[in-house]
Amino acid sequence: MAKSVLPPADVRQVHSMVLRSPAIRWHDGLPSGNGSLGALVFGNILRETVVLNHEELFLPHCEPQLVAPLLCYNDRPEGATMDYDKDKVDEATLALMFLVTSSDKWGARAWKGFDWDTLDRLFEKGYISEPKGKARSVVVTDEGLRLSEELFRKYFGLKE
Repeated sequence: MAKSVLPPADVRQVHSMVLRSPAIRWHDGLPSGNGSLGALVFGNILRETVVLNHEELFLPHCEPQLVAPLLCYNDRPEGATMDYDKDKVDEATLALMFLVTSSDKWGARAWKGFDWDTLDRLFEKGYISEPKGKARSVVVTDEGLRLSEELFRKYFGLKE
């Protein structure tokens, strides 16, 4: 008689994750990985999304033999920069921050997956808490929350 390839039930109980409903948004997705390759699954049965990440895609300095040149985020000529309106970028970031903000009895928090220089400027303007630190989110001030929603409606709201 063949042995079962599954670990004992008590081990499966400790090392399992069950989603009782589809993870519609990425931050509710099912994470998986081995430290080198990571995956995140979300969506529904009709439109499922699988996001794959590999550690070598996020090296501080891309090496062409490791990563396809088109994937290098810093694959620009030495010293190449682009002039842009930082206030407009701050507004757009604050508007998009509205999508990743949640509120509870302790206040509003937003995921800090945005450009660090922009987050620093938003902190200096008093819209968010200090972004430096181990937390994955920042506290959004009352003024920041009000302006975030206002800017989101301005840039992305449907016209009535």
